[in-house]
Amino acid sequence: MIEKDWNSRTVTFLLYMTIFGFMTTEILLNLTPPISRDAIIHHLAIPKLWLVHGGFYEIAWADFSYYPMNIDLLYLIPLYFNNDIIPKFIHFAFGFGTGLLIYCYLKNRLSKNWGLLGFLIFLSTPAVARLSTTAYIDLGMVFFTTASVLAFVRWRDDDYMGAKWLILSGVCMGLAVGSKYNALIAWLFLNLMMVFYYSRDTEKGLPALGYGVTFFAIALLVVSPWFIKNYIQTGNPVYPLFDHFFKFLYHQAIVAAPLL
Repeated sequence: MIEKDWNSRTVTFLLYMTIFGFMTTEILLNLTPPISRDAIIHHLAIPKLWLVHGGFYEIAWADFSYYPMNIDLLYLIPLYFNNDIIPKFIHFAFGFGTGLLIYCYLKNRLSKNWGLLGFLIFLSTPAVARLSTTAYIDLGMVFFTTASVLAFVRWRDDDYMGAKWLILSGVCMGLAVGSKYNALIAWLFLNLMMVFYYSRDTEKGLPALGYGVTFFAIALLVVSPWFIKNYIQTGNPVYPLFDHFFKFLYHQAIVAAPLL
């Protein structure tokens, strides 16, 4: 028993040291100026143009300026003080936060060492390690998507009692979609999963649909400011996605309108 405890503590120590060494390297890399293409022409440039013009304005020549920008809004604060390094740490913090979510989940389900291992595996994944040193928005989307999924898991584990975890899941999914359009896929799948698992676990189809609609409505309400902005500016709430479809609808509406 003593030997088992000693081995467990040794593994814990090694995991802590590995995580510390890895994060120290990431922090040092984040102290360098941003050189990533998308950071320079998009994630830092658009907020900077907003600051220069004193607020939001339409940048018609840049399709990417119509993307949802929850994470980019956070970059406004350091950019206001002419600091383009802090945004890299903000993005890194979302990766760290996702690692913590994984750690907490695995620690509660398995053990502390499994939580630390999950934390390390996530942060050391090549794509995550690369993104952690850039002023992008992907890790913000991953954080909110992960939080939404885990909130749903917690709601299911509690036998669907109470609404706080459902509401939190919907809010986080809305924030994820408001960070990057890629989260639309996660939104669709989690919405379908929610209806499927509730109906299977409780054998109640109608309430399952009701909760699915509730989740969808909450997420839509959170992300709606970006959709409304795009609709006002382009007539397409998810511009530039499905633009030909919305132009077709708009054209059909004009043709169908009676002549005065």
